[in-house]
Amino acid sequence: MNNEARIKGYRDDVGFLGTSCMFLARDLFERLEGFDVFYDPTCFEDTDICFQVKKAGYSVAFRDLAGVRHQPHQTTGASEGSERYKQLFNRNAAYFRDKWKGYPEFFVDLKSWH
Repeated sequence: MNNEARIKGYRDDVGFLGTSCMFLARDLFERLEGFDVFYDPTCFEDTDICFQVKKAGYSVAFRDLAGVRHQPHQTTGASEGSERYKQLFNRNAAYFRDKWKGYPEFFVDLKSWH
C-alpha cells in the first residue's frame, strides 16, 4: 500500500491478485464463465481471471484485509520443486503468454510501480 492507497483504502494499479481471498460479483464471474479450466489444478488461473475482469472493462483492486492467510501450492509440490509442478507451471505459463499477448496494457511495469 502507498500513501494514495492508504487514503482511498485500496489500490487499483495492480496487475493481478491471488484468488485465495478474491471478491468478485457472481454475475461478473458467470459472464466471464468462471476460471479457465486449462489451468487446472493450479498456476496462472488467478492471473487469468484478473485479466478477464480487465478485459470486461473493470479494474482489479487490492485492499488489505488482514486476517486472511493463504498457504500457496500445498497440493502441487511447488515448495519441494517437484518435476510435476515444474512441468505444469511451464505448460500453463506458455498458454497464459499466448492467450494474453495482445493485451500488454494489463501487465504492470515494475520499474514504474511505487
